[in-house]
Amino acid sequence: LVATVLAASAPVLMVGVDTIPNLLVFVDRSASMASRTESGRSRIEESADAVSRFLDRGGRVQLVGLPLSVGPVLRNLSAGEAAERLRGATPSVVEAADVPLDLPAELARCAGLARDASAVIVITDRPQDVPMRLGGEPVLVFSHGGPSRNIAISAFDISRRADGALVVFAMVRNYSAEPAEAPVELRMSGKAVERKTLLLPAGQAVAFESSHLSDGAADVELRVEVDDDLAADNRAVAIRSGPSRFRVAYVGRGNPFILRALELLPGVEM
Repeated sequence: LVATVLAASAPVLMVGVDTIPNLLVFVDRSASMASRTESGRSRIEESADAVSRFLDRGGRVQLVGLPLSVGPVLRNLSAGEAAERLRGATPSVVEAADVPLDLPAELARCAGLARDASAVIVITDRPQDVPMRLGGEPVLVFSHGGPSRNIAISAFDISRRADGALVVFAMVRNYSAEPAEAPVELRMSGKAVERKTLLLPAGQAVAFESSHLSDGAADVELRVEVDDDLAADNRAVAIRSGPSRFRVAYVGRGNPFILRALELLPGVEM
């Protein structure tokens, strides 16, 4: 069809493409796409606007927001309808969501959709994560901004051990093109309990794990103390309240499946 061309600060330009009967467009709605460009508009708005001008080549369009848990998935749109959605009409696909996105994995899940498409377009600020082909079809990338200088908490979870200690697990990802150092601070009930610096290779994630004794209710907060392009993903908070264990009395004929399910629940004491 055409070769994929990646641009660091401008949309990809495509020349010599004939009318496309079935166009599949994926829109990266992760938080970094809300970063502002020099025009004052977000990366997602700039890229979506460039794609909407490309849609006059005709055909039917499918718009898919990623991650799929956020969506939306809009099928069998006319070129005009798709352009309206890309310019913000409801349901919009050009509003970034405060969610993590594993772009290669999400695109792999959508390979079946690509097999029925005449062309595949991906709107993202991480063109390096996009495969050259999807479902056998060439992939065209529209990108504004290129890889951002962004370090993010991409996963965050707390649990409680039998001895009452809170266990904190997080993944901190470096979305930048260069290695970075990320000072992190763990706070419980507003007090700093641990500080350390993570060494993050370019484009990769590093795990943070810690455990601390904590009585009663506790709000647990992890901060990444960096000045990057997107501050919203530098902080994660979880609230843990109530007793660490729950006593459950089972009344019945002793169904082994129910009993086993209850025993496997964390914090449940039969």
